[in-house]
Amino acid sequence: MTRYSTGILFIALLSFYTCSKEDKDTPRSSIEIPEDNIIAKVGDRIITVDEFIKRAEYTVRPAYCRGDNIIHKKIILNSLIGEKLLSLETMDISLSPHLVKYLKGRKEQAMRELLFYEKGYKDIQIPSETLDQFSSTTDRNYKVLFCRLPDPMIVNEILHFMEQGFSYEEIFDAAFGLDSIPERSINFFSEEDPFIIENIFSEKLEKDEVLSPFKANDGSYLWIKVKGWTKTPAITASSQKVIRQDIDEKLNRLEAVRKYNEYTAGLMSGKKMDLIEPAFSRLLEVASNHYLESKNENKLIEAIWNIDEEIVEKPDFDAIESYNKEMPFMYFDERTWSIGEIQELIDSHPLVFRKKRIKKNEFPEQLKYALADLMRDHYLTAEAYKMGYEKNNSVLLEEYLWEDHLYASLKKEQILKEKGLSIENDEDHLNVMDDYIGMLQKKYSGQITINFRQFNKINLSHIDMFTLKPSAPYSHPVPSFPILTQDHSIDYGKEISLSTEQ
Repeated sequence: MTRYSTGILFIALLSFYTCSKEDKDTPRSSIEIPEDNIIAKVGDRIITVDEFIKRAEYTVRPAYCRGDNIIHKKIILNSLIGEKLLSLETMDISLSPHLVKYLKGRKEQAMRELLFYEKGYKDIQIPSETLDQFSSTTDRNYKVLFCRLPDPMIVNEILHFMEQGFSYEEIFDAAFGLDSIPERSINFFSEEDPFIIENIFSEKLEKDEVLSPFKANDGSYLWIKVKGWTKTPAITASSQKVIRQDIDEKLNRLEAVRKYNEYTAGLMSGKKMDLIEPAFSRLLEVASNHYLESKNENKLIEAIWNIDEEIVEKPDFDAIESYNKEMPFMYFDERTWSIGEIQELIDSHPLVFRKKRIKKNEFPEQLKYALADLMRDHYLTAEAYKMGYEKNNSVLLEEYLWEDHLYASLKKEQILKEKGLSIENDEDHLNVMDDYIGMLQKKYSGQITINFRQFNKINLSHIDMFTLKPSAPYSHPVPSFPILTQDHSIDYGKEISLSTEQ
């Protein structure tokens, strides 16, 4: 679990701050939310039950509200309401083009996640006989010889030698000539490739059994020999029930991935990417300097764990020698894309690398994969727009969540700067924000309603948790917790009057 500094974020946001007034006539009132899913309304801002739980559980809370008692829950509520209040106070603040693109990227990621649900998860139901089948094997942790094959031609050669009766070791030695064969462990619950799960766990494998090469989720081919396994069986009936539920959830997710990949493959069928020199070599140099800190280490891990990096970090295209945004960069889908067009895509969709630790000699290949995935997501986003997902309630809630957080962060920095304070250097900045939030509570009290009935039903953990989506352009599912107030009193607003009894 890693705590990240919000101070860097505020400084970064301030560097993108402008004072011109922005038109904010976004139709928040068009969002339809069941009353029992609302914790609070702050003007036209809404805090849902889902948002409250995620903001409290999916990131690290400060020590003064890290518990699961009613006092800490009220501090959390005051903090989230305080963030909405600050966002209402930003009529003199405008987001820079950089942050506008960041919000656009956040919205479009939510649209692709909705597309994944509709084309992947929706209507999946794993048959009970399939659950029975996997329940007999998922307690095994396999130790295997593991060889990744680059193309079907080598697969055919290996199949030919297998038919001739040659052993796994003999074929590997003849084909690759390495000193040792790579080994790895395969666990049902930690493995994320549906094809590995299907081939390893759909039936009980024997020691020394050699599997025919099969296609993996990333398009490569895997060739596996079973060395053995260890078992961790469930002992009690209750643990067996929990494990069966976990298996069901895992199989549902893997089946969703498989279905979505088929949908994506159909969408991208026939589209070919050809990178054009010298533009790619120039971008490669800039991107390599940006991401690779040394020969063996890179910034990708830090960018995943640090939300500040997520917002402000991207390769500097202006550093490309003789940069011209009209420079041809790639041929894709029967047209030429300029480097300026690629930059525009990256501005709202940071590059996502399939490997998180990349050696310098691997970087050119991994950059090509990242660009291919960028183009894939561009076409998936276009499909989501065709389906009108930008107007979906879940997408709008995600967009406004991040918008309110950014505006509130800018307003907090503005308030502290006017007091001659900074978040990093002044310990008493929280006292200033406490007083300011208290003032806003009184100012907007008539526009604040709280659903105490739903609030009292929420149970929180007191254990620190830090949740990530490491394979997404934006890996943090929620903004950092708003450090705004330590006050637990709620002497403002009124209680939401529900139209039906809960």
